[in-house]
Amino acid sequence: MRRPARQDENASLADLLATGMLIAPDVCDLLENRLGRDAASVREVAARLTDGQRRGVAALPDPLPVTPAQSEVYDPVIERLTDIERSILLIAAVSVVDRTDVLLEAASAGMDAIIDGDLARHLRLVSGRFAIADPRLRAVTHERADLGERTAAHAALARTHARRGQRLLSAWHAALSTLEGDETLAPPLIELARDALVAGDARWAFAVARESASHAIGADLARSLRLAGTAALHAGWVEDAAAWLSRSVDSDDDVEAARGLASYATAVTLSSGVVPEDEVLSFAADVEAGHGSDIQASIAAALDATAALFAERGDAGCAERMRKRASSHDPVGPGPFPVRPSAAWCDALLAGLPSTDSAAGDHGRMRRPMHVLPAASPGVESVADRCARAITEAVVLARSENFDAARVVLSRAARRFAPTGGFPSPGSRDAPPRPRATPLVEAHLVVAHALVDAWSGRFDAAATELADAAVRLPIGLPFAGAGVALARRLEVLMDLPASTTTEALSVATPALEREGEIVDGLIDAAIRRRRDGDLLGAASRLAIVSTRPSPGRAASFPLPEGDRVVVLARAGMLDRAEDELGRLHRADPDVFPFARLGLIARAELAMSTVSELPGRAVAAEAIAGRLPSPFDRAMTNRAVSEALYELDDARRARLAQVASLEHLRESGAAELDQAGDDRFDLGRAVTRRASGTLIARVAQDMRDVAAVEHAGEEHAVEEHWARDLTTREREVAGLVIRGRSNREVAAALHVAVRTVEVHLGHVFAKTGVRSRTELSFLASRPSETVRRAVGDSST
Repeated sequence: MRRPARQDENASLADLLATGMLIAPDVCDLLENRLGRDAASVREVAARLTDGQRRGVAALPDPLPVTPAQSEVYDPVIERLTDIERSILLIAAVSVVDRTDVLLEAASAGMDAIIDGDLARHLRLVSGRFAIADPRLRAVTHERADLGERTAAHAALARTHARRGQRLLSAWHAALSTLEGDETLAPPLIELARDALVAGDARWAFAVARESASHAIGADLARSLRLAGTAALHAGWVEDAAAWLSRSVDSDDDVEAARGLASYATAVTLSSGVVPEDEVLSFAADVEAGHGSDIQASIAAALDATAALFAERGDAGCAERMRKRASSHDPVGPGPFPVRPSAAWCDALLAGLPSTDSAAGDHGRMRRPMHVLPAASPGVESVADRCARAITEAVVLARSENFDAARVVLSRAARRFAPTGGFPSPGSRDAPPRPRATPLVEAHLVVAHALVDAWSGRFDAAATELADAAVRLPIGLPFAGAGVALARRLEVLMDLPASTTTEALSVATPALEREGEIVDGLIDAAIRRRRDGDLLGAASRLAIVSTRPSPGRAASFPLPEGDRVVVLARAGMLDRAEDELGRLHRADPDVFPFARLGLIARAELAMSTVSELPGRAVAAEAIAGRLPSPFDRAMTNRAVSEALYELDDARRARLAQVASLEHLRESGAAELDQAGDDRFDLGRAVTRRASGTLIARVAQDMRDVAAVEHAGEEHAVEEHWARDLTTREREVAGLVIRGRSNREVAAALHVAVRTVEVHLGHVFAKTGVRSRTELSFLASRPSETVRRAVGDSST
């Protein structure tokens, strides 16, 4: 099963959610780390944050707000320090490097000023580097200092870095030590922010670019606005990003405005849930054809990015339209292998969506080849582009069910661009900085890897990846919220209680794609209903899914689920089941080809006539061994087992049943049917179509010898109601007739009391009785009387 999150982590999340505060798991974890995992402090500080800051869509203040309780604890600590110790502590609090020699030089102090007094207890000194032992002390130190003291600390650090030739860091502290804007500081701050973004530290890059914007004018201001918005986007702060990039695309600098357009479209979509198609098209229309190739390329990239956003949300029509517009602005010209990674990603998604081309028919597919692999761009690409290409290649490989190769591609990208461990301090970085993935890019890699694992039937691995990443990355943002939907689906498939982390992701992630959320939510509910034995409730929800105008995100990122056709057929919704079977036959044979064969085999078994069953059981048995996913193998073996039981081949049926259970354990999934491992031992009523009439057959093999003493009662139930009640409903009815209470029935059948109540309600409804006494009386009547009471189900 999935490795559980730390207890205190879940407790803090649950505590905050219970108070009505929506908070993202990664924000909660950050608060805990900075506040010593003190629950009271976490609650107090969280209450002082804005809604956007708690949900992780706006930047957190640094340092965090100081609460009265923190001041009460740490004010006396600071009061006990000498003046020089307080000066050293304040410089340590505002410094962005962790070198001890820089700290001492800026404070004009020697090492004895630290180690000979009380300050030694509050600074950790290791290998020439320092750290304030308690982040809460840093926050209180910063809060207590007045403007003059903080300005002096920054000025001292600016002079120190200047003497050491660190002009970019000197510019940062100089900007914070001046009380008036200084436009000469903007260029080095822009360079510093770019270096930070290349190094993957989007949060630091945002702080620097934001400071640059407060000093810059003209072209530097336009660059600062775009850089601040891009950094906020890559940090996951999509509301901040949308605000800054809105200023960028409205600026008078056409080049910078065009360069920020793709990021703006992404930020608005992730923060609001609405792809800003009209704004992007309006911007493109306002740009004259005579503009240079740089602007045309930026607009083409923005149009491709917008197309990809539509494709992620399952909107093939809008995606195709935007791709065509992109080609008209592309100075390179369209080709079979798009240069831009956003174009390659869009085309890969479109290859699996229904075509909007009327010439292809209602169920035509995209005419693009499925294997649209990204081509390398000339020159040096950003880490984001390289990771986007890796994700595109992995998804294409996974859709062809080459899962191992897909995992290799993603793992290689993660090892190279998203190594474990935090970001080094700016003064410790290489010059030039080593390229590294930002939090948003790494979140895309993680969710893509989890999707590949889920598609390949490795539910344990996928759930662990998402749970581990949720406390440090914005995993709700990639792919229209597919990571959140997958986390919920895995809990349903693995029969786990809804975790606090998943709940927090669901409520805190901004603007989850609506249609996909509805469809995936209905499927989740159907799986739970099926497991609880409420087949009609499960089928009703799946029937609603089939009537939705669009599956949205679920079309581009289908998640593992049960068999819709099987559930619909068993619930008697045969027309719906036939429609779903037709959809499977019309689906693209190149998208998850073996999984599609397994779905069709199981569906055809469920829809088989008695004469068709033997041949289809043999065919499904052969297909089961070819399926790469253990979950698909389990589902197919179970369907084969049920068919073989009906054909009175108990030995082979039992072998298929055991294989099904072993494959379920391998995948980490739980049994989808409410009955347990021995569900075939008491027989099963199976509905079949024969000459257009519903008939019922009851499998009698492998009955428990202990049931013989009640053979009379069971025979009455089965003889009278085989056509009307499901197997589980007959079992419940038989035990109730013998005088068992609901709790005793639940214990005998190894199910929940609530499940018994649901089944008994179905029995009452189908037989027309109103009480347990009437049920017992009706069971004792001759079969003809029973048929008159409940009606002939064959008509």
